[in-house]
Amino acid sequence: MRRTVVLLASLLCLAPAAAHAQQKDTTRAATPAVAATAAATPVTPGATAAATELLQLMDIERVMRAGMLASLDAMIQQQPAAEQLRDVMLAWATRHMTWAEVGPEFVRIYTDTFTEPELRAMVAFYQTPTGRKLADRTPELTRRGGEVGAALAQRHMAELQQMVQARMAELQAQQGKAP
Repeated sequence: MRRTVVLLASLLCLAPAAAHAQQKDTTRAATPAVAATAAATPVTPGATAAATELLQLMDIERVMRAGMLASLDAMIQQQPAAEQLRDVMLAWATRHMTWAEVGPEFVRIYTDTFTEPELRAMVAFYQTPTGRKLADRTPELTRRGGEVGAALAQRHMAELQQMVQARMAELQAQQGKAP
C-alpha cells in the first residue's frame, strides 16, 4: 500500500508538467548553445509579468487539478485498491497544488524557456476567443488525453510486466555472479 501511495503522489505531481508539454518552445532550447544562452539571459520584470499573466490566462491551477484527477483516476483504474486513498490524495492536492505554491516556479520555468516577446505573443493569443476556448477546454483535453494514455498502458500492461520480470531475472542473475 505504501508503494501505491508513493506512486500516486508521484503521478499527481508529474501530471501538470505532462499536461503542458505542448506549450514548450522547442526551437529556443533545441541545442545546448541555445539553451545556455537562454539560461544566461537575465529575466526582466516585464518577462516575469508576462509569464504571470499568461499562466493566469491559461488557468494553470485548474489545469493542474484536472491533470492530477486524470492521473489519479488512471492509477485507480489500474490499481483498484487505491480507490480508498482517493479522498486523501485529493485533499493533499487541493492543499498543496495551488497557484500560491506552484505559481512562482511555473513563472520561472516559463521565463527560462521563453523570451519576453514570446510570452507577450502568447498572452495576446490567450486573450483571443480561440485562446480563451483553449484555456477553457484544456482541463477536459488533459482528462481525455489521460484516458487515452491509461487505455494504451492497460492494453500493453502484460508486455510491460514481462519486460520487468525479465529485467529482474537479469539483475538477480548478475547479483548471483558478483563476488
